[in-house]
Amino acid sequence: MIESVGDAVDGLFTVNSTMLPLLVLDIFDNLVYPEPMESGNPKLNRSDHESAGRPRRQASVRVASVRVIPALLRNLGANPAEVLAAAGVPPELFDDPDNRISFALRSHLIRLCVDRTGCRHFGLLIGQQGGLHSLGLLGLLVQHSADVGSALRSLVRCLHHHVQGAVTALAVNDRGDAELQHLETQVEATDQTGDGAVAAMFNILRALCGADWKPVEVLFAHRRPDDVRPFQQFFRAPLRFDAEHDGVVFPADWLQRPLAGADAGAAGRRNRWMRSSWRIAAISGNRCWPY
Repeated sequence: MIESVGDAVDGLFTVNSTMLPLLVLDIFDNLVYPEPMESGNPKLNRSDHESAGRPRRQASVRVASVRVIPALLRNLGANPAEVLAAAGVPPELFDDPDNRISFALRSHLIRLCVDRTGCRHFGLLIGQQGGLHSLGLLGLLVQHSADVGSALRSLVRCLHHHVQGAVTALAVNDRGDAELQHLETQVEATDQTGDGAVAAMFNILRALCGADWKPVEVLFAHRRPDDVRPFQQFFRAPLRFDAEHDGVVFPADWLQRPLAGADAGAAGRRNRWMRSSWRIAAISGNRCWPY
């Protein structure tokens, strides 16, 4: 068994180059990684591990989801450098989309953006720029699924690679409609971050289903804003505020729709490569601000 990334890399130099892509997948799928493990001692559970020195992972998200903030600030007449400095966010954090930002700091930054620009739907503007492209490797996995239902199940199952501290669920309601739901940790500006999440989910569904797709209803877990026009103009669908959760409701028939150009064999190879990449990323780690 290969015990380290170094062993794997050393072994590659003796392999015929035509075999390299598949072999890399097999090698990295068999690497030994330091995974959190439950203790065999029933008196020592996961919370005990954490209290004994392994800290609980803080709620955070890939900075790709908010990478548009500096551009939005400029478009709305604010100085990005001043706003980032006031929020305590280093500008270089936005250089790598795989860097992470804590929920608390992201929410504080967005609230400050709202205050400095006077734009009450700033979170919605962030989400309008989001979609599959914002999810990195996860976006590729979702995009190359067999059908819409498989794509959304992959999204739900693997979203923790993109965000930790929020939950996305796929459900079917009493009327037989599908719901892509979003719930997240209660922090500052949850209304803004929720609006952004709903807009990004809307874009993902539109990308998967095509231009003919239309939601039955769009849900927001906050009160109706004074000005709903930005929401109406973007979603062009019935809006429901003060809902139990943020989400997008759509006919469940769409779940069976095949994705254009789906290739089951290619999707399987990509899935294996992505799992390997995520494992390697877990070892090397990307910066999460604040440290």
